[in-house]
Amino acid sequence: MGTSRAAFHPDVYARLEQWKIPVRFSDQVEYTYPETVRNAYRKLSEGMKVVMDLGMIVGEEGLAADNEEIVAVGGTGPRGFPDGGGVDTAVVMLPLKHADFSKLPEKKDDRRDIKEIICKPR
Repeated sequence: MGTSRAAFHPDVYARLEQWKIPVRFSDQVEYTYPETVRNAYRKLSEGMKVVMDLGMIVGEEGLAADNEEIVAVGGTGPRGFPDGGGVDTAVVMLPLKHADFSKLPEKKDDRRDIKEIICKPR
């Protein structure tokens, strides 16, 4: 995540605010799930860890209803990548909340917070 408001073009940010689309930057958010879980997502891709962070932000801040599917998009930042990295992962998922993270619902289908992986890097 690591993006700051300074990285956004001011016109884009102003338009998002005008449309009442909430924007959050990683330096404004506390991550509240275990590092071991983050590392497991990183095994799939760095972007997968980012989209799960986004799902947690949406859930914790109440930016979508608990049962409302969201599309989270993320990727790998420029560190360690000569070409700069970028967006490479997108999923359809339900928002996550820290308090519910370790609870498993009884019905198997209700356990799946990630509904669809649209794309991720190879």
